[in-house]
Amino acid sequence: MLKYLEIANFILIEQLKLSFMPGFTAISGETGAGKSIAIDALKCLLIKRLNKHPAKDSSKAVIISANFAIENSPQIKQILANNFIEAEDNQLILKRVIDQAGKSLAFINDQSCSVTLLNELALQLVEIHGQHDTNDLFSKAKQQELLDQLVADPQISKLTTQHFHNWQKTKKEIIEIRAQENSIQEEISYLSQIIDDLDRLEPSETDFTQLAAQKEQLKKQKDLSQTYQEIYQSFASESALQQEILQKQRLASSKYDKDPENFEQINEYLEQALINFDKICELIANQDSSAGNIEEIEEKISDYKTLSRKYQTTPEQLGDLLLESIRKKETLSKALDNLGDLTKQEIEQKQAYLKYAEQLHKLRLTAAKLLETSIAAHLDDLYMSQTLFQVAFKDLDETEYQAKAIKTPYFVAKTNPDMPFAELEKIASGGELSRFMLALKLSLNESFKTLIFDEIDTGISGKVSEAVGKKLKLLASERCIIVITHQPQVAAQAKHHLKVSKSYENNRTFITQHYLNPAEQLEEIARMISGSEITTAAKLAAKKLIA
Repeated sequence: MLKYLEIANFILIEQLKLSFMPGFTAISGETGAGKSIAIDALKCLLIKRLNKHPAKDSSKAVIISANFAIENSPQIKQILANNFIEAEDNQLILKRVIDQAGKSLAFINDQSCSVTLLNELALQLVEIHGQHDTNDLFSKAKQQELLDQLVADPQISKLTTQHFHNWQKTKKEIIEIRAQENSIQEEISYLSQIIDDLDRLEPSETDFTQLAAQKEQLKKQKDLSQTYQEIYQSFASESALQQEILQKQRLASSKYDKDPENFEQINEYLEQALINFDKICELIANQDSSAGNIEEIEEKISDYKTLSRKYQTTPEQLGDLLLESIRKKETLSKALDNLGDLTKQEIEQKQAYLKYAEQLHKLRLTAAKLLETSIAAHLDDLYMSQTLFQVAFKDLDETEYQAKAIKTPYFVAKTNPDMPFAELEKIASGGELSRFMLALKLSLNESFKTLIFDEIDTGISGKVSEAVGKKLKLLASERCIIVITHQPQVAAQAKHHLKVSKSYENNRTFITQHYLNPAEQLEEIARMISGSEITTAAKLAAKKLIA
């Protein structure tokens, strides 16, 4: 329920705070006093884009704030929970600020939010109707939504929607697979080539890194091996150097008797040299002089680089490419293999949807009869007894099936017996549409919404106005109803009466409001009857209306 509306710097309003109470509140005042401006400000919470900047003073920001009580609004609480917004004491404050440049800022309970979310919440909390503002009656989607409020089993509606979306999802998958079957086959063939190329390589990031390191190590080993070989050739048995020593050893032996002492020592040193030669050869023989198969490693590195260029990736990423290609090929192959299963699944899902959609249609037929009966009774009270109202249904082709309907409901009526039934906007006048809408609201269960009627009683007679007032009073028994009216018969039915006045001071316009006490209400209704000169007869008539 709307509790407070605060407005700053909006059109003619410099500063205004309106408080509202449960039940029926009438707002009256002289023509041009600014009664509808406050409602226009509230509309700024309901729409995303403004046609023009509404500031009274262009150097200041426009501020519009509405306070709602939401203890009986489970849908609102769910939206707040989904957006991580808390509402203490079941209070909700929606605020929109329009800066000097026309940029909108939105707040929910002083927490910044999107204008879209602000609009969504506001539309759930308040509904504004003017004489020609009857979107609920003209929108077929809204008509279906309104009818469904009377459906006895909302779970059937939920199941219908669920099976419809399942069916459409599967249907879309089948269409996509069939449309792409050739390209899927080509993709599978290409992935198979990648897998064949990479499978023999068994690539991995660590493998390529190790190969590069191994190549460098083998190059070093190859250099060492060549050095060892040169040394070994110099000292191996029967080498030129060894033969030279043996020759010198024989020479020393042939001269031994001429200088035994020295030649004995020379022979020992030469013998030791031969022994050292053998040790050198043994040491070299114990070294791992194998350089490994460096050509094989270089060939594998070359394969890595060739395939990485071919598939436009790095050598280190070839392993990931192989795994991804295998996964993708399996997925695509499975999609083709499952086409038959999907087709069977689609048939089952369609049958389930049709089953629940047919049940929902039968529930709607029952609800339609209830709505027709209720609206007929209310229209009779509103002096539209010759008007007939019906809920018609349009059969849909399969391509037109909706989440909740194979037959869509829409409202038709005829205002005269000799006229055919037609959609409401084609046959009803402004005053008739207003009464249709009022009868509709009385027939539905939307008690948590605040309803605002902006001069919907324009153009109707006194007795009709009195009937409208009584219906508004009935509608307000469980909710907040705010009515801007010029009709004394309507205002007299109100539980609360708010008068709006406009005054001028120092070339400035001021709009004020205050709730009328019983004596003031009597005076105001008398003014509405007789005009600026309030007569005794007008006061008596006003007293009779209030009584």
